[in-house]
Parts: sequence; structure tokens; C-alpha cells
Amino acid sequence: MEIGAIIKKRRVAMKLTQEELAEKLNVTPQAVSRWENEISLPDITLVPRIADLLKMSCDDLLKGKEHRMIHYALAGGILIDASEVLIQNDIDVLFGYSKENEKPDRRLVLHADDAEFLRTMVKDILNSQGYEVLQAKDGEECIDILSKNQVDILLLDINMPGNGLEILKEVKDTYPELPVLMLSAMADDKTVKKTMELGASGFVAKPFVANDLIEHVKCI
Repeated sequence: MEIGAIIKKRRVAMKLTQEELAEKLNVTPQAVSRWENEISLPDITLVPRIADLLKMSCDDLLKGKEHRMIHYALAGGILIDASEVLIQNDIDVLFGYSKENEKPDRRLVLHADDAEFLRTMVKDILNSQGYEVLQAKDGEECIDILSKNQVDILLLDINMPGNGLEILKEVKDTYPELPVLMLSAMADDKTVKKTMELGASGFVAKPFVANDLIEHVKCI
């Protein structure tokens, strides 16, 4: 099943019209119609938001024919088979970020998110900037990795197994000096304020662009 068909099936099951889904995603109804009719593909930065609204994982949303994972290019909506090997220059073009003349001293980042697709994207972006990235698929694994590694920055999702807000509280109680940058589609004012009260150093709303993530991480 292609992505457009998955979106349509979930939208109908949730009794949402194309107009209602478009309004929630801040896109036109015509865009949703083109996705569902496989005329065009949603931008990669919209994938986490679409998955969240349709109450499914990014990985399930991105399962194409024969249930193989596929990746999108940011420029032009090009489809790339996940098995294809990309050199660094290819990744630079796909994600549209520029390299600095000087890379920072290598710092260890832990990214906790239940979406494998998003973890891979974030790792590619930060690796290009000189960061080493560890990955956790849920709160329990996040805490375990922190106990065994000297992590410099934690990137933390909210809507994942273990509840990101609970993990944030536990992390700040145990590692009060560890900077935590929230990466989440749950970016309403109340939630953002709550994360700040719990000690988060910043908040990046999904969907985000590569440069936005890079700038937030560099500021920590």
C-alpha cells in the first residue's frame, strides 16, 4: 500500500474530511487530494505531523510496496529506496543544510524517539555537523543509555513509550546539568511551557527543517 492510500484509509477510518485533515496540517485540501491520488507526495517534514494526527507511527506511514521503508528527498519529492547507499554529498543535497568551515568538537548526543525513520534523519543531520549520535526508541532505553554514557545533549520526544514528560522530569532529577532539547509535534503553548518548567533547554516543533535543528543544538 502506498503512502497516499495509507493516509486516505486512516483519514476515512477517523471520519475526517480532506478539508479537516488539511486544516490540521496547515496545507490546502488540494494537497491532501494529490497525496491520496498519488499525484504528489507529502514533504518529509510533514511526515511526523501526519503520523501523529492519524495516530500511527512514522514507520508504518512510510511503508510502501512490499512493506519496504522508503525515504523522501526534501527537494522535489524524489523517492529513494532505503537500501540505496548515499554518500555524504548526497545527504547534504537531500537535507538542504550547509556545512560550516569549522566543525564543533565532537559531542555526544542522545536522541530518544519511537520513530526509527526520524531517528535516522536526525542522526544524518547531526553527524554531518560533527556530532556523535546515540539512539533510544523509548523512555526505558533512554534512561539506560544515559546511565552508561557521558551524554552532552539529550533530544527528547514527548509522544513515545515511557512518556517524554515523565522522562524529562526523571532526567533532570538525576542529571540536572544535562541540556535537554525537546523534539515533538505536541507544540501547543501549554505543553511547551510545561517542558520549560520541567527544565528543558529548548523546544523544536515537528515538522522542522535541518537548519533549525542544527541551530538549536549549537546554541546548547
